[in-house]
Amino acid sequence: MPSLELKIPPPIVASLIAALMWGMSQIGPSLAIDSQIRLVAALALVALGITCDLLGLMAFRRSKTTMNPMKPEKSSALVTTGIYKVTRNPM
Repeated sequence: MPSLELKIPPPIVASLIAALMWGMSQIGPSLAIDSQIRLVAALALVALGITCDLLGLMAFRRSKTTMNPMKPEKSSALVTTGIYKVTRNPM
């Protein structure tokens, strides 16, 4: 979709996907798992996501390059250290 490239901010995309996932969860079957266990698992995943985000932001700051994916022309370095050393896509 080259026409949409860099036009929809990532947080909007994430919000739309989250809304779609919630909608699908209302339609489909659910597992009979205790709500306490689900809450703990959800909080653990949120903590993991926030940790990955913060490690990524720290790697960008250390490399002194932009963190804004909407303006790739302002980037000054390819970040392949920190968390990006072990992820599939360097930024």
